[in-house]
Amino acid sequence: MNNGILSNNSRFGRMMTRAGILIASNLLFVLSCIPVVTAGAGLCALYHTLFRTLRGDGEINPFSEFYRGFKNNFKQATVSFVFLTAFIFVLLLEIFWCKQFVGAVALFRYGLYVILMIVLVLALYLYPTMAAFDAPLKMLFAHSFYFAMKRPMTMMSIVLTSVVPSVITIVHRNFLPLYAFIWCFIGVSGIAMLHASMLLHLFEPYLPLVDVCGEIIPENEESFDQINQQTESKVLEDMMKLGM
Repeated sequence: MNNGILSNNSRFGRMMTRAGILIASNLLFVLSCIPVVTAGAGLCALYHTLFRTLRGDGEINPFSEFYRGFKNNFKQATVSFVFLTAFIFVLLLEIFWCKQFVGAVALFRYGLYVILMIVLVLALYLYPTMAAFDAPLKMLFAHSFYFAMKRPMTMMSIVLTSVVPSVITIVHRNFLPLYAFIWCFIGVSGIAMLHASMLLHLFEPYLPLVDVCGEIIPENEESFDQINQQTESKVLEDMMKLGM
């Protein structure tokens, strides 16, 4: 039985373990969004949990990992979420007022649409970047822009897989109870897992080595601060090569 289909080491067992992590982390994310202002920290904690799952053997405690990611990134994630939410609200308000006019003022809204799209892309990249790297908020914004521009096709895939399910949920209101159930139990974490899988290929060259459990292995007994400084320097060097 230990080597059978119900074993944790079997393909079915690993799939069920991964599904349990997705459901647990999704429920924790929904709970973290209840105060609204902590939604950014919850999203960052969700990505932290998923990155640990992908980089380790997949057998983690989602509750302790979610709490760790939430606590470690709470301040930066909350500040950035409030700032981005306020900025997007102002942009939408400006677009609304531009639509009330004709002529050049009305055309101004197309420029606002471009700015809005850039802000949304940065928001989609910011929280997984924050979960993966330990850096000041200003640097995290720069890293997010860099990773978004580095792989345009990945960026388009992330945008589409974020927007399309949301639009489908809004348009098909007859199925709203079903969609609400899916979003609450596995919808957000499922999409985030897809994004984390795509982004990990971008992040890994800049991330420290980990063991089978996903814990960082300091090379030559270097401190974590030294590892973070080396990671930041490597990203900056690649950004400079691209003229960013």
